[in-house]
Amino acid sequence: MTQVQAIFDKVLEGRRITPEEGLRLLTEADLLALGQVAQAVRFRRYPEPVVTFVVDTNPNYTNVCVTDCLFCAFYRKPGAPDAYTLSVEKSSRRSSGPSPGERRRFSCKAATIRPFPWTTT
Repeated sequence: MTQVQAIFDKVLEGRRITPEEGLRLLTEADLLALGQVAQAVRFRRYPEPVVTFVVDTNPNYTNVCVTDCLFCAFYRKPGAPDAYTLSVEKSSRRSSGPSPGERRRFSCKAATIRPFPWTTT
């Protein structure tokens, strides 16, 4: 039995895997076989044949920033031709809520706190 198969068996028995075992699955497991194991676990936990998704929305009222993070390709410097700042009305319209049958979750993974341009500091 391969190490990957041993991990699959462990998962199918309902036991937790280690981070190292997860990495092994990520780097060595056949993607379709991994999907089949994941599907089996999902049906064991949630037997209904229904899958739903959450639209994870991170609303941005502006792309103007002066921080110069090395990883960010989103921001624009003040005055750049493609820089934008939304009005309060447009910003609230963007986050006005989900469409019928849609769920949204607003979240922030990391933030650089910038004052709204329409406020005073």
